[in-house]
Amino acid sequence: MVFKSRIDWTYKLSLSLIFLLGIIGAIGIYFDQKQTTFIPSLSFFSFMFVLNLLMYVLAKKTDYTFTEDMLKCRSWIFRKNIKYSAIIKIEPGTAFYAGWKLATARNGIIITYKDYNDVYISPERQEEFISLLLEKNESIHVK
Repeated sequence: MVFKSRIDWTYKLSLSLIFLLGIIGAIGIYFDQKQTTFIPSLSFFSFMFVLNLLMYVLAKKTDYTFTEDMLKCRSWIFRKNIKYSAIIKIEPGTAFYAGWKLATARNGIIITYKDYNDVYISPERQEEFISLLLEKNESIHVK
């Protein structure tokens, strides 16, 4: 079963702000120049557009897959495979988490596994995700 990552308003706001900054910055660079050429402003806008596109792809390519023996967390090119038997606890997390963050939302869950390693994720249907995880390993401590 595959769970998509939840995308909250902060992620959408950051996408909008980056795009808006690209437009405003490109216009500002164009009018600030001594000679009228589009190259510097087009370069800046292109950079901001590519950054925005990468963030959009990141949001669409973040998911969590349940397989027979492990949970596969994927965020674009970053992947983390966690065996169900290695998971120790699940606790609520916030955006101020410092560590593996394979999520696109501020409020998610932190999964602690073998030797106190952890990963922050934000599945769309969080309660269903946790109950399915508990079916795979009943010894997981939920805070």
